[in-house]
Amino acid sequence: MRRFVQCLLLQLGCVLWLACSSTHAQADAVSFDELIRQLEQGERVFYDASAARDFLQQLKQQLPPGDEKRQRRLQREVCQIDYLTDPSGGVQFAARFINDPALSSDHLTLSYFYQCRAAHLLNLGEVARQQEDLTQALALANSSEDALAQANVLAAQADVYSIRGEHAEALVRLFKAFELFQKADNRQGVGLSLENIAAAFRRMAEYDQAIEYLETSEREYIAPNDSYRQAFVLQQKAFIYGEMGKTPQARALMQQVRQIYLEIGDRHYAVATLIDMLWISNLEQKYAESVELIGQIENEIQKLKQKDPAFRPFNQAIYQLYQAEALSEYGQLQQGLRKFAEAEQMLASEQNPRYLLMLHQAWARAEAKAGQYQNAYRLLDVAGQLQEKLNSQAKQQREALLRFQSDSELQSH
Repeated sequence: MRRFVQCLLLQLGCVLWLACSSTHAQADAVSFDELIRQLEQGERVFYDASAARDFLQQLKQQLPPGDEKRQRRLQREVCQIDYLTDPSGGVQFAARFINDPALSSDHLTLSYFYQCRAAHLLNLGEVARQQEDLTQALALANSSEDALAQANVLAAQADVYSIRGEHAEALVRLFKAFELFQKADNRQGVGLSLENIAAAFRRMAEYDQAIEYLETSEREYIAPNDSYRQAFVLQQKAFIYGEMGKTPQARALMQQVRQIYLEIGDRHYAVATLIDMLWISNLEQKYAESVELIGQIENEIQKLKQKDPAFRPFNQAIYQLYQAEALSEYGQLQQGLRKFAEAEQMLASEQNPRYLLMLHQAWARAEAKAGQYQNAYRLLDVAGQLQEKLNSQAKQQREALLRFQSDSELQSH
């Protein structure tokens, strides 16, 4: 940056302008490309939002004037980093490039802008549009034959399938992403793939395998100061213990996760962690504590909305369910029943049968408490159908996963 300022001063003074401009542009190009190389091989890791913004500023400083190709590469990072807390703005920013006729043949760049828009759409809760963008992003990445782009899209698609309860489909994509990240020599991506594989196994109730993958990533791929990755692994372990009924361990781990987010100043994830704490409180049937926790969460949400009126917690839909359950079990039935209706609307769009099962079981209990037995029976009937669907789905998923693993082993021999 200092040489850039010096060069501008020379330019203004009309002294040796051409020589300075030429050497500066070359130096900038080399520095810019080196930063991108570090990023794409997973050597440059952002431990928090501030680190990501610092990196983006470095890229902007090293961008050679008038270099359109590197300008487009910079804009890919701008789309992700500058809009971390403004998903609506991120969607609009990505659309500018997606709709630019000049980029119609640049499949790699387009793939990344579709990926960027998909990430922001997910934060806005627009799951259907997110999936459409990911499908388009994968087609473009495949056309470009870029391993890193393919791996990134597959990892994002896997997250969608896993949230919907289609865990075998998620794992197939994650194993492919794992191989592509290795091919691209991206160590960060390899570690993240291991953690996401663990999350998918957890959702299949394969807890031993989930712990094994988490501990492998923890041992081999997470740097001591990589706070976000540490928080994710601890959170996944908390979910495992909670689902196994070991709630004291789950609570202790989730408190550690929240403390990490508070220390790095990420209030968005800190609020999401409070919602996870609400889940644990409900599991322990400590509903008075749950109601107090709802008040704390609402207070935090209002503070964040003062800066961003469109803010919603990342786990907004499941938060409605946890609220509904806590309020109903605590005796605030009318409020709880209204929350169940809100939760149903949100969860239906996510197409996650596991969450819908939880919803209908808790809602049926609340309706029975309110003396609405016909509604309770109807909800229990739906819950029964969802349980059958989940049981069938789990069987099919295990069979599909075994076939994939068997085919992979045959291909490796």
